[in-house]
Amino acid sequence: MNRYNGALVISALTFAVATFALVGWRWDSSSPGDQDGRVLARSVVANTPGSTGSMVNPQEVLIGQPRGISVTGEAKTTVVPDLALLNIGVESAEATVGLARERAAVAMEAIVASLRANGVEDNDIQTTYLNIMPDRRFDKSTGAETLAGYRVNHMVAVKVRNIHTISKVVDDAVIAGGDLARVHGIQFTVSDPESLYAGLRQQAMHNARAKGEQLAGASGVALGGPIYISEEGAPFPVMLGAPLGKGGDGTQYSTPISPGESEVRLTVQVVYNIG
Repeated sequence: MNRYNGALVISALTFAVATFALVGWRWDSSSPGDQDGRVLARSVVANTPGSTGSMVNPQEVLIGQPRGISVTGEAKTTVVPDLALLNIGVESAEATVGLARERAAVAMEAIVASLRANGVEDNDIQTTYLNIMPDRRFDKSTGAETLAGYRVNHMVAVKVRNIHTISKVVDDAVIAGGDLARVHGIQFTVSDPESLYAGLRQQAMHNARAKGEQLAGASGVALGGPIYISEEGAPFPVMLGAPLGKGGDGTQYSTPISPGESEVRLTVQVVYNIG
């Protein structure tokens, strides 16, 4: 065999081995190295001279994943709130920390006494914020910082269960606190949202089932039982926008406060088996 014929033989053998290596192969999940029950399928086409095929990237195919129809069921209702959440407190600024704290304490005691007089229980009054800080002023012309005094902020969260008295509760508390009184907003909600959720859950599940049956019918399959259920829901309090601001001694008019309505929503995520 001359050198030219030998080169041809070697080239032919190399081509044959390469073609064999590029033939499609399958690695079954039953092999010991498979840890997650998957079948790895690879499809490769030899790109030989004259062939119309092209190289295909390997694809991983997951087998045995649960089949199902996933839907979201929704339910909501509108209720009249029966609970008001009031944030009220005092702010005092004086030359000394002792005087600022004392004035804030006197005003806050007057506010709490007013709340009690209007039927608010002690366990419905909770301190949420107390801050005592130096009040420093910066002079832009000189770049110097000076101590102007001290500032005290004291806030409480109040639950007003007799919602029809909320205007009087606010007015009396602000009058009691005087110029130091601060109101930082009101929320309205329901005191027992769980009593509403029982009915909403049934409505949401009926809604989910109806959606599942519609999808199953459109797909030509039968809807089975639920294999996964998850719930989300919370009441949405009605906010009164901006804080009501500072207090004063005006007694001619009462503050108009309307609880309006609150919307309670509940959603369920359900996955149904395909029967």
